[in-house]
Amino acid sequence: MKKLIPLFILIPLIELALLATSWHWIGFFSTLLIVILTGVIGGYIARQQALKIWNQLKNEVSQGVMPGNTLLEGAVTLIAGILLLTPGYLSDLTGFLLLIPFVRRKVRFMIYLWLKQQLSKGRLFFHYRR
Repeated sequence: MKKLIPLFILIPLIELALLATSWHWIGFFSTLLIVILTGVIGGYIARQQALKIWNQLKNEVSQGVMPGNTLLEGAVTLIAGILLLTPGYLSDLTGFLLLIPFVRRKVRFMIYLWLKQQLSKGRLFFHYRR
């Protein structure tokens, strides 16, 4: 967690600097319009992909298949949507990248490997109850 603290300070500062630079070069209303449009368009795309993942999840559960990959893909899509609704160019770029299926699958796999590593080290565990 201590490793993330600089990121929580640095990333918003970079976002503010980029927005201020954009405001300086293209104006306040153009910058505001870009922020609003990326939020609306990104939110729409994220919603469409989330509905597709939700249907896939329901289909897997109804067939008795454990939907691990689909759940992780849904989590990545949720993160993409949150990033797209957060004002800023870096968050928008990251959010749009996460909505590309190829990129989303790679990130999903990286999260899977991280979770597997945490489980094997005993840092993470799950309780299963019937």
